[in-house]
Amino acid sequence: MHKSDAARYIGELTEAPRREARLQARIDTMESVQDEELAKLSVQDLEAELLQTQSATRDARLARDILTRQLAARESKRDSIRERLDEIATRLEAMTT
Repeated sequence: MHKSDAARYIGELTEAPRREARLQARIDTMESVQDEELAKLSVQDLEAELLQTQSATRDARLARDILTRQLAARESKRDSIRERLDEIATRLEAMTT
C-alpha cells in the first residue's frame, strides 16, 4: 500500500504538467469572452462559479498536502528502520566475533 501511494503521488507530479498543458491548449483554442457575453452573466452566476473553483482548488491542495506528509512520514520511518537494522547487525556481528 505504501508503494502504491508513492507511485500515485509521483504519477500525479509527472501528469500535472501534461494536464496543465492540455488545459492551456484548450484555453488557447477557445474564443475569447467578449464584454457582451460577460454582461449576460449574472453576478450570482459568476460568484457561484468562483466559489466552486475555489473549493475544488482548496480540495486539491489539501489532498496534495496530505499525500506529501504521508510520503515524508514513510520515508522518515524507512530511514529509522534502516538505522535500527544496521545497529542490530552491528551488535550481532560483535556477538559472533
